[in-house]
Amino acid sequence: MRFRTPALALALLITWGSTVVGLKWIIGRAAEESIEPLFKAALEQPADLAPLVEASPDVARKVVENLWQIALEERCLGEGGTAAFEKARRLARVIEQSFEDPSLSDATFIYEGMNRHQAAGKRRADRLMSQAESNYGKGEREEAKAAALVALDIYKGLGDGWGELGALHLLGNIYWVLGQTERAEAAYLDLAGRAGLLRNRYRVAAAVNNLAMLEEARGKFREASSGYRQALALGQTHGLQRVTGFAFLYQGNLYHRLGLTERAVAALGRAEELFNRLGERRLEAIASTNRGASLHRMGEYREALSAYLRALSLSEQERDRVGRVRTLIHVAELLNESGDSEQALSVLEELLTLTRASGDPLSRRYIWAALVIAGDIHLADGRLDAARQAYQEAEVIAHEVGRALEQVETGQRRAQLFLAEDASRRAVDELERAVEVVEALRASPEAEEERIRFLATQASVYEDLAGIYLRRLDEPLKAFELLERSRSRAFLDSLQGGAFLSSDGAGAPRVVLPSSSEPEPVERVVSQLPADGALLHFTVASQWLAILAFDRRGLCSWSVVPMEASELDRMARAFAGQVRVAPDKDSEAPGKPGEGLAQLLLKPVEQVLADYRTLVIVPDRFLFQIPWAALPWQGQYLVETHELLLEPSAAVFARLTARDQRLRSSSALLVVSPMAGEEGASDDIVAGLRNGDRTLLQPLPGAEAEAREIAELFPGSCLLTGPQATEQSVREEIPHHGIVHFGTHARVVPDLPLSSPLLLFGGTEAMEEARLAPVSDSDGVLTGYEALTLDLLPGALVTLAACETVGGNQRHGEGVVGLARAFFEAGASTVVASLWSVEDRATRELMVRFYRKLSERDSTSPSMSVSTAGALAEAQSEMARGEAGPARSQPFYWAGFVLIGDGR
Repeated sequence: MRFRTPALALALLITWGSTVVGLKWIIGRAAEESIEPLFKAALEQPADLAPLVEASPDVARKVVENLWQIALEERCLGEGGTAAFEKARRLARVIEQSFEDPSLSDATFIYEGMNRHQAAGKRRADRLMSQAESNYGKGEREEAKAAALVALDIYKGLGDGWGELGALHLLGNIYWVLGQTERAEAAYLDLAGRAGLLRNRYRVAAAVNNLAMLEEARGKFREASSGYRQALALGQTHGLQRVTGFAFLYQGNLYHRLGLTERAVAALGRAEELFNRLGERRLEAIASTNRGASLHRMGEYREALSAYLRALSLSEQERDRVGRVRTLIHVAELLNESGDSEQALSVLEELLTLTRASGDPLSRRYIWAALVIAGDIHLADGRLDAARQAYQEAEVIAHEVGRALEQVETGQRRAQLFLAEDASRRAVDELERAVEVVEALRASPEAEEERIRFLATQASVYEDLAGIYLRRLDEPLKAFELLERSRSRAFLDSLQGGAFLSSDGAGAPRVVLPSSSEPEPVERVVSQLPADGALLHFTVASQWLAILAFDRRGLCSWSVVPMEASELDRMARAFAGQVRVAPDKDSEAPGKPGEGLAQLLLKPVEQVLADYRTLVIVPDRFLFQIPWAALPWQGQYLVETHELLLEPSAAVFARLTARDQRLRSSSALLVVSPMAGEEGASDDIVAGLRNGDRTLLQPLPGAEAEAREIAELFPGSCLLTGPQATEQSVREEIPHHGIVHFGTHARVVPDLPLSSPLLLFGGTEAMEEARLAPVSDSDGVLTGYEALTLDLLPGALVTLAACETVGGNQRHGEGVVGLARAFFEAGASTVVASLWSVEDRATRELMVRFYRKLSERDSTSPSMSVSTAGALAEAQSEMARGEAGPARSQPFYWAGFVLIGDGR
């Protein structure tokens, strides 16, 4: 039984979204902290206040503000307030000396000069602000705005700049939540400017934080990150613990969003510590929940559960129902994933008890998620009646809230229930309705990233239906059509309609897809196969593996192997792990690993492998990560007996094959790491890896030597290295060459693949920050977004002789990600890319052999049998046979390169 996690996705969305929205008003209002007894005693009997201020600077500032209010209240009653003002002045001076913050002393001087009438006006404005904050906290935003505007006018009339800052801050938050982002930005900018004049460090830092959040909402991640760092610096320098806590919280949210989960955990942990120190229990709970979400994403279940339980305890102390519910949905998913289904049901029951009485849309969505998870657990444990009841109630809620995707996911559950009752046709009907909804919805998002995320989430609908056709109805061609509908649809859209970057300049680039393409019919796919070729189409489901084989006549073999996806994942990762680790120089050469995996993947199509030399392989999920070339087959490696092409889908293969062929006798553009050939390169294998880790950005002497040898093979080639290897030079030269070769460092960003950078001249520092600013013509890196706009020659061959250029986690349903994908969308027909951090000297040996074979084919006759795929296979086979030396025969040195595309 599969357990998809839509409820966890919902919970993450709500957690992170509500954190941002909720904190917009929390950060703008004064914390209603009780004055610490130590400060009370110190002010009653003067003593050295510096240690107390140092221990709790935010509380000290709040004490000063409370003293102003006491003094002004006394002045309204005609009592002068002199003693309270004196205490405020004394404490403000200590704060100024300790944290270079003179604003409290300045404000004390202004308020002390107010007469009775002015004090009354100030009191009225302060009460209006309290009312506005209360209204805003209740969601009454128009009422809050009206009260804050009146308070702002009163403050201006009194010359109360300090009061103006609070009103501006709250108004900025209100405008933001109302969707009036330009007004919000104007309010925050006004706040920052006025706070700077008044030397109010707290408001300056808070304004910087919120302006950074606006930048993040626009997709300007680098600007947002810079803003959070600036707020952190202000907060830490001037003892602004509350602002520092928010900066860490916002920064952690951004890191989580960008997939930098380890950084997110660290930042959120710092936020927790600060909010704990301040006694801000609700904020501490939010930080703890979000830290748990990052740990959960990392697979650190025990630590994630600990963070969730801490958040629950804090929410219970504060009687925060929304916070408890938000965290409980995370806990239930985690327990279910960990195999503790009964405890997960108990948590879900608590969640339902907390939410059933609420009729608001957010609570109804929480109820839907809880019911779906509960139904999944009951179904897995064979409690069909309980599962039916949970799904039926969830279906009612899905229709009530009017969210089509939740209706689709509920329909999937009902289909699973029908299968458990051996009602296959009813399950088919349910899933076909779900597919219709998915197909209607998939055409609506205009951006590639949105389509990819949408289809990756919904791929299981197609998979469920295909499984019925394969396992129960013996209709493999219908299954193949459905499985192709779940594969690389956003990629197909870009190949058909031409992806392009939005040019409105309002944030991170968006890849716009003007078409919604249909997969290729099987007849069209097989017609593109070479005469000696077969297509192997793999699908990894939760409890089965399907292998469909096609030759030019059509479907020639198919089989379904019962197997848990987790076990196949373990085998695949174990094989990849064995191969991608550099062998010990002193150890004996190991045998060929992966025998069990080869039997599982290749034995069912043994006859196909015997009949055909070229294999077009369409893997699924983690099968993209294995080095197919190194799979053992009949006493050899698979690449020694077959030419291999790796494809994201059968339809993508057909589309790429239909493109114009690369011109034979093409010249080559060779772009080499600006660090290549530098002095001091280490002989150690690790230091010589073409690796994206900033700590391993070592010179690559083999890359330049490699490029010079390749250039000699293709007349008219251009070599760019050192200061010549700029983005501008690459753009100018690339339209003139049918072969483009990058021998440099790279970094794959799995969650934002088009932000993945290739290192050019001057880009060492930018490698770390490329995901924050993925388009810049002067930062010394070429990202996937920028590669989309390159003017490649038709049918170009692009080689990415760098680190993991097609590696990282593959999105379910999309297959090839990373930099390889970007070059296809720019017009390439074939890309050679790497699965792991390749070793410099061995890569030189492999690449020179590969290009030499290509040049021999191109310089003699286009009709020669060797193809691009064949050239790579021959080069890898020679390495495997030890022709480059016994030390380079192990798969680590040659099997990391894969060929994607038409392979001609």
